[in-house]
Amino acid sequence: MGSGGGFPLGNCLTIVFAMAFMTLFKYIFYGIFALGIVIFVHELGHFVVAKMCGVRCDKFYVGFDPPLPFGLPSALFKIKVGETEYGIGTIPLGGYVKMLGQHDNPAEAAQEAERIRILREQAEDGTIEGEDAFTIDPRSYPAKPVWQRLMIISAGVITNLVFAVLFGAAAYRYGMLHTPCIVGETSPGLSGWQIGLQPGDKVLQVGENGKRSENLRFNNDLAVQVMMRDVDSNVKILVRRHGASQPETMDVVLKSPEHDPQDRPYIGISPAYKLKIEEVPDKAFDTLPVVKTSLQKDDEIVALDGVELPDSATFSRMMATRFDKPITLTVKRGKAIHEITIEPTPMRWLGIGTKIGPVAAVQNGSPANEAGFEVGDVLLQINGSPIDNGVMVPYELDRLAGQSLEIVIQRDGKELTLTPTLREPPLMRLGPPALARLYAAESLGIAFSVTSEIVYVEPGSQAEQNGCKVGDKISKVEFTKDKEAPKPLIDIVESTFNLDEQTDYWPIVHEMIQYSLPDSKVKITVVKADGTNTTMELATVTSSKWNVHYRGLWFPSLQAIHQVTDIKEAFQLGLRETEEGIEHVAAALTKVIRGKVSRKNFGGPLTIAAVAGMEASESPSRLLAFLTMLSANVAVLNFLPIPVLDGGHAMFLIYEAVFRKPLDERLAFGLSMVGFVFIIGLMLLVLGLDVLNMTELLFQ
Repeated sequence: MGSGGGFPLGNCLTIVFAMAFMTLFKYIFYGIFALGIVIFVHELGHFVVAKMCGVRCDKFYVGFDPPLPFGLPSALFKIKVGETEYGIGTIPLGGYVKMLGQHDNPAEAAQEAERIRILREQAEDGTIEGEDAFTIDPRSYPAKPVWQRLMIISAGVITNLVFAVLFGAAAYRYGMLHTPCIVGETSPGLSGWQIGLQPGDKVLQVGENGKRSENLRFNNDLAVQVMMRDVDSNVKILVRRHGASQPETMDVVLKSPEHDPQDRPYIGISPAYKLKIEEVPDKAFDTLPVVKTSLQKDDEIVALDGVELPDSATFSRMMATRFDKPITLTVKRGKAIHEITIEPTPMRWLGIGTKIGPVAAVQNGSPANEAGFEVGDVLLQINGSPIDNGVMVPYELDRLAGQSLEIVIQRDGKELTLTPTLREPPLMRLGPPALARLYAAESLGIAFSVTSEIVYVEPGSQAEQNGCKVGDKISKVEFTKDKEAPKPLIDIVESTFNLDEQTDYWPIVHEMIQYSLPDSKVKITVVKADGTNTTMELATVTSSKWNVHYRGLWFPSLQAIHQVTDIKEAFQLGLRETEEGIEHVAAALTKVIRGKVSRKNFGGPLTIAAVAGMEASESPSRLLAFLTMLSANVAVLNFLPIPVLDGGHAMFLIYEAVFRKPLDERLAFGLSMVGFVFIIGLMLLVLGLDVLNMTELLFQ
C-alpha cells in the first residue's frame, strides 16, 4: 500500500458536507427565527388583550406541544409564571394562547360547548337549582361579551400589522436595499423602447398623480404601477436622461406582446446592472472567448479599453460599438488590478438563413424615424445586397454605424429606397429577446420580426446535405437535454418549439443556439414546397463571418440603499411596505382561486427558512423587510373566514352578535372540523411542495 501527497479525499468530502450542513443549519435557524418572531407577535396580541379583558390565560406557546410518541418531549422549553405556562412547542407550525373555557382544538371545543349546552338546559328547565345552578367562570373566555371576545380574536391580526409597520420602519431606518428605476435595457418594439428610453435613464415618477422620488423602486413602484393599468392606456412618466440635470415628461402607451395570453401591459424595460461578474460560464462552453480568460466571479469591471466606467450605461454603449473587436477589461479583484482581454464571440448557427419579417415598431427620434420608415415595411436590400439572414441585420447595420446608406424596402407591394444615416448603437443586449420576441436594429431604430422561412442555405453545410432549400419552412425545433451537461447559460423552460403555432419564436431559437454547448445538435422539422415534412438533426457550427454582442458576461441587478433619518418618514415607508404586502397576498389568493398560479410559487416552512436565510445573509434590512412581508401575510391569512383560524372565530362571533345567540354547537363543530381538516391538509401540501421543489432544485 502506498500513500500519495496532498489533502485526503475523505477529508475534502467531510469539509464539503460540514460546510453544506452549516449553511443549511444557518438557513433553518433564520427561518425558525423569522417565523417564531411573527408567531410570537401574533399570539402576544391575543394574550395582552385577553388579560386586559380579565380572561385567565393558562398557556402561551410558540409552536405546538401535543403528546409525542417514544417519550419525545412535547415542548423544548416551558416555565410557569403565575397562572400562565409559557413555552416553546416541539412542532414549529404555529402557536396558541390557551384561555379558560376556550379551545382551538375542534374536538375539545365541541366537548366544552356540549358541556355548557347541557348545563344551560338543566339550569333553564330547573333540573339543577340554587348553588348547583349553572354558572360560567367570570374569568373564562365564554363569559365575556361578544365585543370583548371579538377584540381578543382580532388582536393577533392587528398586532401583526402593527409590527409589520415597525419592521418596515426599522428596515428603512437601517437602510433598505432596493433596485432603482434606472434603465439597463429596453425590450425591442415595446413602449419603453419605442419612446427612446436608453441605458442610464432614470424614472422619477409614474403617472401625473404619482409621487416624485429619487428612490423609486423598479419592482415595487414602476412594475406594479404599470401592471395595475390597462393595455393601450397612456401613462406619463418623469425621466431624467443619462447625463442630464433636468428631467423631462414622456408619454408612454402601454402595450402587451402578442404572445402574452393574459394580455398584460408592459413598459418593456429591465433594470440597470452592477459591473461585477455574477457568474463565469463553465469551461465546457469553450466557443465563448470569455471562458479562455482569467476572469473570475465577483471581479469588478472598472475600465474598458482604458476608459473608466462610471456606470453600466457607459459600459453598454461602449460594448455595442466593439462587438466585432477584442476588448480589454480592467478588473478589480480584492486589492489587485488585472487587465483581461476578451476576443469577439463568433455567431453559432445551423447553416440556415431565415427571412426578415415586417417592421413592428419605429423608435421615436431615431434615424429610421427621420428617414421615413413605417410599421409594416419589409427590408429587402442594404446597400445593394439582399438580406439573406434576418437575425444578422442588427449586426450588419452596426458595422455600418455613422454611415449613410441605401435601404430598399417593400411597402404596400411597392419597392422604395430610403437613405438613413446610422447612429452609434446605444446599448449592448445581454440576453435573448424573450419578452417581445423581436430584434432591434439599434443603429437604425427599428424593431422587426424574423420568420422561420429559409432564404439562404450555406453551401456544403449539413442543412444543404439534408436537402434544405430556399423557400422551405421550419415548423418544429427540438433541443435535446443532456443530464450530464453543465447548467445552460440561459434558463428557458421550453425545449421544443412548434413554429407553426409559435410563429414569433425563431429569435428565441436562434439565441438558444448561441448559448448551447459546442457540437450541440438540434432536431428540426422542415416543410417542403410540396407540403411534405422532413426531420433532420443538425450540428451547431461556428460562423467565420459574423460575431455577436454576447461575450459571456453575467451581471447582478444594481442595488441602491434608501436610508432615512426622520422617524415619521420611516413609519410612512413602513406603512407603505405593509400595505404592499397585504396587496400582494390578496393578489396571490385571487390567482389561487382562479387557478392561475404555479405550484412552484407555493412554499412552507422550508421555503420560509431558505428565503429568510438568503435575505438575512444580504443584510439586516433585508431580513426586516422579509419580516414585514411575512407578518402582513400571516395577518391576512389568519383573518380568512375559515373555522379554526381567527377569521373563522370572528365569523362565529359576528353571527352571535347579530342573532343574539351562539351558532348551533353541532354546526359550529362541523364547520370547525372542516376547517381543521383543510388547514392540516394545507400544511401537509406546502410541506410536500417544499420537499418536491427543493428536490427538483438539487437534482435539476
